[in-house]
Amino acid sequence: MAAERQIPGGAYVNETATAQRQAPGSAFINETAAVVLQYARPSSDIAAAGWLPSTGTDLYAMLDETVADDADYIYSPENPITQQFEVKLSAITDPQSSANHTVRIRLWAFRHDTNYDLNLVQGTTVLDSWTENVTEAAGAVTREHILSGAVTDSITDYFDLRIRGIARE
Repeated sequence: MAAERQIPGGAYVNETATAQRQAPGSAFINETAAVVLQYARPSSDIAAAGWLPSTGTDLYAMLDETVADDADYIYSPENPITQQFEVKLSAITDPQSSANHTVRIRLWAFRHDTNYDLNLVQGTTVLDSWTENVTEAAGAVTREHILSGAVTDSITDYFDLRIRGIARE
């Protein structure tokens, strides 16, 4: 059995370099547990409001790829003003962490530079809002929005998360 030695801060290290922390009044917690990445992808349409899929009838089916495919997409009506789409994300389990929640989205400005107002929504509650600016010259771009700890802590139902968006020229 490997010998353990205590290091500053109350952690223990054994000969296999596994860090452990003693939980008050109980045993040791292993801090080397593997990180399991989860991906919530669009799984159903909530609202289209004039947005159209490049093929078929469902918006989410154009957005749910594991690897981005620019051959299928959704697009806004010409000169959009208030038309917003909303897609529900597939269910994931609560990661029990406020860190590393990232929304990755692929955008394209066609004919005009475009501002995309985006929201992370739980049910009907907007949890976070941000704007992505895309120039026509940029073509298709992938943008990442990292959620703050306060926003991730406000998520109470990982089974009811949605992305809502509107394009403004």
